[in-house]
Amino acid sequence: MPPTWILGFHQGHDAAVTLLRDGEPYFALAEERLSRAKHDVRFPARALELALDHAGIGLADLTAIASTPVDGAPDAVAPMLKLLLAEHAPGKNIPIHVVGHHLSHAASAYYPSGFDAALVFTFDGRGGPYRNGREAYCLWEGRGQELRCIWRQPDMMFSFGGFYGAMASAALGSNHLDFNENAGKGMGLAPFGVPGVVEVNGWTEDAIDARLDDFGDIEPETGEMRFKRRPLPYTYDLRGFRDNVYEDTRRIVESMVKLAPGDERLPKLVMYFAQRWFEKQLLTVVEHWTKKLNLRNVCLAGGCSLNSVANTNVAQLPNVDGLFVQSASGDAGTSFGAALLAANRLYGQPRMAVQVTDAYGRAWSNAEIEQQLKAEGAVYSRVEDPAQEAAKMLAEGKIVGWFEGRDEFGPRALGQRSILADPRRADIKDQLNSRVKFREGFRPFAPIAPAERVADWFEAGITPAWKALEFMLVVPRVRKDKAALIPGATHIDGSGRLQSVRRETLPHLHRVLTLFGELTGVPVLINTSFNLKGEPIVHSPKDAYDCFAESRIDALIAGPFVVTKKPADADERFEVARHSEQVYRAWANGDSDRQRELLAGNWVERIGRRQKSASMLAGALRQIGREQDAMRVALANVMESPDDEIIGQILYDLLPKFAKRDGLAFLREAAVRGEGSHYQFAAVYEEYIERGDQDGAREFLDAALTASPSLGIPTRYLSIPPEWTVAGLPAVEFQLAAYVWAPFDEKRSTELVETLASASDDTFLAICDYVRGRFGADALGERLSKQYDEARSRGALPNPFVVRFFAGALKHVIAE
Repeated sequence: MPPTWILGFHQGHDAAVTLLRDGEPYFALAEERLSRAKHDVRFPARALELALDHAGIGLADLTAIASTPVDGAPDAVAPMLKLLLAEHAPGKNIPIHVVGHHLSHAASAYYPSGFDAALVFTFDGRGGPYRNGREAYCLWEGRGQELRCIWRQPDMMFSFGGFYGAMASAALGSNHLDFNENAGKGMGLAPFGVPGVVEVNGWTEDAIDARLDDFGDIEPETGEMRFKRRPLPYTYDLRGFRDNVYEDTRRIVESMVKLAPGDERLPKLVMYFAQRWFEKQLLTVVEHWTKKLNLRNVCLAGGCSLNSVANTNVAQLPNVDGLFVQSASGDAGTSFGAALLAANRLYGQPRMAVQVTDAYGRAWSNAEIEQQLKAEGAVYSRVEDPAQEAAKMLAEGKIVGWFEGRDEFGPRALGQRSILADPRRADIKDQLNSRVKFREGFRPFAPIAPAERVADWFEAGITPAWKALEFMLVVPRVRKDKAALIPGATHIDGSGRLQSVRRETLPHLHRVLTLFGELTGVPVLINTSFNLKGEPIVHSPKDAYDCFAESRIDALIAGPFVVTKKPADADERFEVARHSEQVYRAWANGDSDRQRELLAGNWVERIGRRQKSASMLAGALRQIGREQDAMRVALANVMESPDDEIIGQILYDLLPKFAKRDGLAFLREAAVRGEGSHYQFAAVYEEYIERGDQDGAREFLDAALTASPSLGIPTRYLSIPPEWTVAGLPAVEFQLAAYVWAPFDEKRSTELVETLASASDDTFLAICDYVRGRFGADALGERLSKQYDEARSRGALPNPFVVRFFAGALKHVIAE
């Protein structure tokens, strides 16, 4: 009997695919590992291709596809995948199942947990559509094969992730509003606020909790979040939301601690309070419902469950016997959960075995590793015992890149793609932060230890979380008699985000730890992800070598190969990588003066040679007014990054201003070859329309839209069957379809826009915003304005990115 293949699919933030064979994980990978674009939101074409290649099958061999909704167009995913199957698996009737965002998160945690019954809590920045809003968090009861929703919070204004990410962004002084990225940094900053409140000012934890009630709390029975002052919806104005919640927390802090203006303790105290409030709400829900339902096990998923400090407190509740946290807790993990749910509920397959690893990506043979090292000109040697070599170098104080086996699926490096270091070195944190990771100095590093030695080095109290220990998702205390021996792995509060390593799961890394212990008496190492700041974790041997060459990692061990000698240009690559990070930080924070200083002299030329920094460099140059330089950088890198939003936007905006003829000819050729982005396509298309050349426009469309893979699938917009337009396509496809049809068939174009308006709240509201701003008080604007205001009152407001697209499309659709 042929195996059952179920594909789990997620397009959006952290796009990913999962492939199950007979109900068990066979392959899972986030698109970012292959595209090298962190948190990649695009159609995961590369990951899909790799998954099918790994299994030796094609799309036609799939039993079913289970997908989460596409953000912004929830009804679009099935028609989109049908288009893909129609082209690559013609005649095959492969079922497509759409599984809700938070239900997918819940399934990803409950089904692999091994628990017969558990309370399941899923929480993140926002989830899929529900009623007139977006799910912010959901509570579930898992028993046997079933998952039952107890309640859900449909108002993402009250999102755990939104609140915490906003607080972290404000505390860090970051104008770069990546709440997910900043939340992880904020968790590391929070313990620095403890002395300012507890030790210096004498506040007890109960007194602090009482003051936090002034901010708001959760009603555990219903899930309602009761803020004393309703925050600004972060979906509409991220900066406003950030500043609003920060101001509320700052007032609470300053009512407890006297601070002078500009006191550097303020951001630390704010994050301490944010962390404390976050934990309190989570514990209130878990404690209430585990008692009410007589459940002793807890499962967590969603991006907020990467808050390992909060997870630890859940594990320490007296009525919790077991805790499972999905290692791929972010949105990539929804592809995993959707596939598991389909396998279990729809195809009657038993729940998967207890998850003990998330190494579901691609492995590289020794021959493939050596081939890539040779291609990079690496100087390397082959050794009989890589573990022994690693232990010896680490005992000498060296920093080692460790590349082994298959990629991890989640955001943590768990021994397959890791940077290892000696925790006995008091200076190792500074060295890793400043010379390897290029990140903030306050951020801690995680310890890693053999499972059988954990109790010797870390305090008891987290026994229920032994599974989470293997995925680096809880934070035990380092034993007081051991903390001085491993200062590099001990955070300011005496804790360490530990990974426990079993011999059965990671035999080679377990041996490194054992041998290092024999050499030094300390069976503990530092484990941090194998990447530079702002980049995805390395995927290939080439990625690993690039990271080694651009940082002060002393050695790279990939399979049986040891690379210790740096390339001749290593110093230059290191300086450029480090300087690029400084430019990025100034750009993200909107510090124009600092950017001008950093980009003086020949730094633009030097950074411009580093392709992975091109998008940031172009954005920074534009921000400080060097538009022609920004355009040159964008043009030089567009072929390597055809879908990069920043490069695309710069070309779209600046090519008509500078070098229109040559620039547009360049983009036209690229688009016809299938190498253009949405922005590049629009720039060329607008040129034809503006000069009234409809024949040229149509000829360009026939060639470019047939060839372009930039939307993830080749789509012939000019021959979209009516049934597909009614069913709904992804928002961006509708935008371009309406845009394409406008000059040739206004009725068809208007129908497409109306269909999109009914398919997507976000896009409909974007149309409202555009029409109201453009037409003021005319009849259409008045009607849409009323609906817009009603939507705004409930916090469901448009994405500015969507508005920008429609501003171009609708100018052809709606007559002034």
